[in-house]
Amino acid sequence: MSDRPKIVLFQTQTGVLSEIKSRPSFPMSLVSAARELVADFRVTLIDQRVDERAWDRLARELEDGPVCVGITSITGSQLRYALEAGRFVKKRSPRVPVVWGGVHMTLLPGQTLREPCVDMGVRGEGEETFAALARALAGSGGLDGVAGLSFRRGEDAVHTPPREFADMDRLPPMPYPLAQGEYLFSRHGRPSMYLETSRGCPFRCAFCYNSSIRNRTWRAMSAPRTLQAVEELLAAFPQVRHLSLVDDNYFVDPERVREISRLLIARGAGLTYQVQGTHVSTVKKMSRLDLDLLRAGGCDRLDMGVESGSGRVLEDIQKGIRPEDVLEVNRRLRSHGIEPWFNFMTGFPGETEADLADTCALVRRLLRENPQAMISPLYCYTPYPGSKLCEKSERMGFRVPGSVEEWAEYGWDRARLPWINDRKARELEALYFLSIFIDRKIFEYETRWWMILAAFCYRPVARLRFRFRFYGALAEKWLVERLFEKRGSGRGAGREVPK
Repeated sequence: MSDRPKIVLFQTQTGVLSEIKSRPSFPMSLVSAARELVADFRVTLIDQRVDERAWDRLARELEDGPVCVGITSITGSQLRYALEAGRFVKKRSPRVPVVWGGVHMTLLPGQTLREPCVDMGVRGEGEETFAALARALAGSGGLDGVAGLSFRRGEDAVHTPPREFADMDRLPPMPYPLAQGEYLFSRHGRPSMYLETSRGCPFRCAFCYNSSIRNRTWRAMSAPRTLQAVEELLAAFPQVRHLSLVDDNYFVDPERVREISRLLIARGAGLTYQVQGTHVSTVKKMSRLDLDLLRAGGCDRLDMGVESGSGRVLEDIQKGIRPEDVLEVNRRLRSHGIEPWFNFMTGFPGETEADLADTCALVRRLLRENPQAMISPLYCYTPYPGSKLCEKSERMGFRVPGSVEEWAEYGWDRARLPWINDRKARELEALYFLSIFIDRKIFEYETRWWMILAAFCYRPVARLRFRFRFYGALAEKWLVERLFEKRGSGRGAGREVPK
């Protein structure tokens, strides 16, 4: 057996998303965090979503005395499972440090460290900090010298200075072999996988936590390094035919995008891709030739945030766009054969009935003018710490949760804010539910056959309810929620925490 020290990474359940998808999403954050570790450590990744004996495996790994156990943290329901995992480790092996990383730890390190099952946390980008921490824990130095780290010393929380952002070209390749599981999802019948080519976003949207985490700093792989990353992914997953680029904002450097498109065209082999991080204003500025080049390089979908159909709200949240811009982009992408996916939210502080009506009207018009267009569910706004809109929310009575347990109760499908009364909350939550079915997004990916059949039958009803804003007697919403509660409480032995 290798004498290299061991690191254990534990991917938790993610809530209802673990139930809806036929395949869980690739555990990118944990695999990426291991980039700098695999040369010096034995790294084991356990994924609770695909391994029904995940708790048993974790117990066995703890017997071997790992240097630490790493768990990612995402604000919302995933935190509940992260706490379960941390408590399991501390109960079985109290001396093994539990390390959290991810968005929630980065935003609220002091509060998170008050949890007894969290010993330390990696703030910001995790690759270099986690590697430095692992070496320190293995005996190569003290914690105070690890930039980007938060940890407990006695009753106090210690926060070392932030770490400089990583040079994307210098990051080691993703250690894909760590993830043993069925992660390839199907889009239009094409096996698909996630890929990240840049980080950060220069825009100043008031609701977004990105400014707090990455200070509006954008960095990217060069075009040649991006193509190399594509080849590395395809070497690990040769069946992949479609990529989902999960960049915060892919289009910050137009010339880089053009060069990547040219390299993909020269590569050939019919690879397609979609971009999850796009800004409406950027697409509006693209020339016809730019859009043609994107399409020729395999781009067949662009995801972009709209958030609201109200010009007043868009100005208030510093989105930097107008509803007219969204309509123009929708028309342009239709003519170039690129599917647009528009993201929306409701329940902003100060949003009026007229603002909400404008949002619903814009959604209907986008779908009417472009049959290929899709929209996100109408997510319920949730204040994120560190964002400008969170500060405004606090002035309007929002109480920032005082614990990780309280943050775990937050979700994009729930409108629980002081300026929203019970009647309004039911309306917004109904809009979230109905907007899942009013377009064809549930048919976009491979999912469970009974979900596809149910969605197909329900879509005309959902469209009528959405159009006329008829939210009464929404028994179907109650039925779906009960169904997922039942499935969530019993699916897979890996879900139950051993006593």
